[in-house]
Amino acid sequence: MLLVFASATYFNDSIKGIDSYSIFTEKPNIEYELKSDDNDNSLGKLSYQPVISSFLGLSATANDISLSFVYQNEDDENESIQESTLFDIQLEGVYKKSLWSLFYQNYQGLYITDSEIASDLPQANSWNYGFGIKYFTNDSYNPKHSLKNFSLKKETNWSWIQGMSINRFKLFSSNTLIPPQFTNFNQLNGLSAFQSTSLIYDLGITGMFGYKQFFIDSLMTLGLQIQNQEFEGLDQESRVITDSAVGFSLNTGYQVTDNSSLGIKTSFQSIGVPIKNARYTSTRSVVRVYYKHFF
Repeated sequence: MLLVFASATYFNDSIKGIDSYSIFTEKPNIEYELKSDDNDNSLGKLSYQPVISSFLGLSATANDISLSFVYQNEDDENESIQESTLFDIQLEGVYKKSLWSLFYQNYQGLYITDSEIASDLPQANSWNYGFGIKYFTNDSYNPKHSLKNFSLKKETNWSWIQGMSINRFKLFSSNTLIPPQFTNFNQLNGLSAFQSTSLIYDLGITGMFGYKQFFIDSLMTLGLQIQNQEFEGLDQESRVITDSAVGFSLNTGYQVTDNSSLGIKTSFQSIGVPIKNARYTSTRSVVRVYYKHFF
């Protein structure tokens, strides 16, 4: 991967067919947090998270479509724990006045992390994928110039957002997701897997501000979701419910040369999943530090 990065930088003037490329390091994370209705003690909260270090990545953009590849670094701080593995692929692009995204994540090895990781607690795996599109209602707003550093040209502007997305995830264990010592979740005894498919309609706002070589842009949405839930190992039939969803992203950067920039990008999405006398919250987040070169 380092050889690919070095080659892309050295031969950037000879690369044809792409509009830009980016070299980055990032820390993606997915968390499934369970809270009981009665969470006055430490056993009223339980969350599954991966044990992973950072990733090195390379992304390329052509015709306003961006594709990212990542390589997982080894985690030297947790040598006694088998590190989680992640397969992550993301596509994102701009078409006229809309932004679309497509992603797939597969985590192998999620641990209960509310306290020190214990080998006798159950582990879980998960997969998560989805597609979404956001439409910008301001006639003067161009997402290519005012969002996520898609192009070298930057415009201070803002817009209201309307969006639709579909998201599907599954969290599962070979035994049980709820250890017996977590007594607050007695209504969930035996739960070994649950799967959720959500159709989300959201509203939000986005904007970019630029000053000399500096720029900052953000995007915030609040959505209403229709969610289909399926359970394994639990006396609960599949059901359809409505709930909320939240999304947020922030990108700050500095133009270091006439055709390149450095920046930090964060993104966050949260989807609620009520089950019996508790509530699961599925959260995806990414923090990325990047160098981007435009042709």
